Amino acid sequence: MKNFAIGGQLAINSGGGSTSWALGPYIRGYFTDNKNGKPFAQAGIGFGGASGGGNTSVTFHIKGGYALFLNKNTALEFAANFQTMKGATVFGLGAGFQIHFAK
Repeated sequence: MKNFAIGGQLAINSGGGSTSWALGPYIRGYFTDNKNGKPFAQAGIGFGGASGGGNTSVTFHIKGGYALFLNKNTALEFAANFQTMKGATVFGLGAGFQIHFAK
């Protein structure tokens, strides 16, 4: 499917005296055909936990940002995300590195 990606992620968020983590699949849509950079939106579900939160729980996240492609398989990513789970709700800004195994 053109301009869509399916993947998995491990997210670790820390701030305000607490740390949360989440692991699960996601689907991402890119909004242009530009080879150098593309804005995107992402949604996912998984499981995770938070410091002081005890057990793991189901997590949901949404993310939006911009992927700056260094070549056809790697990109730098700048994004804002929102993640919610039992005992924690996290909003964050971040940067990351992504590798596309098949494109």
